[in-house]
Amino acid sequence: MKYRTIGTDPNTRREVSMLSLGTMHFGTATDEATSFAILDRYVEAGGTFIDTSGNYAFWTGSQGGESEELLGRWHRAPASPTTPKDCRPG
Repeated sequence: MKYRTIGTDPNTRREVSMLSLGTMHFGTATDEATSFAILDRYVEAGGTFIDTSGNYAFWTGSQGGESEELLGRWHRAPASPTTPKDCRPG
């Protein structure tokens, strides 16, 4: 996996994977077990940049927040690998 630094402020910049994982269908068209498996493989491959665009609800016809909620469940799941610190919000 290749990485890039985003941001210039030493206090807020992050080193992230150049390959971002889009999660548009996670929690809607892609079931939880499949989504968890994809996330596990992505992190195992060195991925640290996950896209959960707030516009996804518009494209999928849902209320919004499904992919973010699924990511929260995955992150708390005991079987998931430790998510790199740079991947965590805030």
